[in-house]
Amino acid sequence: MLWFWTPYPEIDKVTEWFIPWHVYTIWAYSNTGKSRFCYSYVNKFLQDGKSVIFFNLEVSKGIFLKNIICNRYWVTSNDIMHAWCVKDDMMDDFKNLKVFDEVYMIDEIEQVVQFYKPDFVFIDFIQNVDTNNKSAYEKMSEIAKKIQRLAITIWSCVVSISQLSNAVGKQLSCWDTDFISLKGAGELYASSDGIFILYRDWEELNLHIAKNKYWRAKVNFWIEPENWEQSKFRLKPRY
Repeated sequence: MLWFWTPYPEIDKVTEWFIPWHVYTIWAYSNTGKSRFCYSYVNKFLQDGKSVIFFNLEVSKGIFLKNIICNRYWVTSNDIMHAWCVKDDMMDDFKNLKVFDEVYMIDEIEQVVQFYKPDFVFIDFIQNVDTNNKSAYEKMSEIAKKIQRLAITIWSCVVSISQLSNAVGKQLSCWDTDFISLKGAGELYASSDGIFILYRDWEELNLHIAKNKYWRAKVNFWIEPENWEQSKFRLKPRY
């Protein structure tokens, strides 16, 4: 297949969908909601019968699965605790999902992905991936090159979730893409085919397409959360 539909047709019109062998990066500073925003992507791809590997390097596998279930069935964690929403065949809905919360080395991530050859790879978040390099620059340079090579060699989409420098993130209401600074990860900008930036303008949540290698960029969307715990969002173009 030459492309994959995402849960956000508004974005698809701009990016020309998600394309195999491409690397997509979602940036945001701390506590913006970047991980929760990705859950809708994961469930959409699973519902379309695609295979997904999620390297969760920020929270435990159990917490991730709770969040992904909330998003899939549009329930709350309280509903899950009371188990009224749990279906006998629930795990069938996630049979194409593999979650790793103990794999941190980039070489190990490569080995896992090469073995399973999934349609999609999510890495949350990329700054927690480790290498044998000492400096932050060398580390992120190696990670960026290797995930780009992975996407190309196994014909898979790789989605990396990255943290912005908090000092920069707090200035995003004065929008200027030249001002953006990844947290020690400048090479990730160069190797990514598409870059989405989530940012808050006071209480308002926004998405900015900062890079789109083969189509339009610098397009803004206003995000209206329907329910944060269930990771449900509506996007509206902002002109």
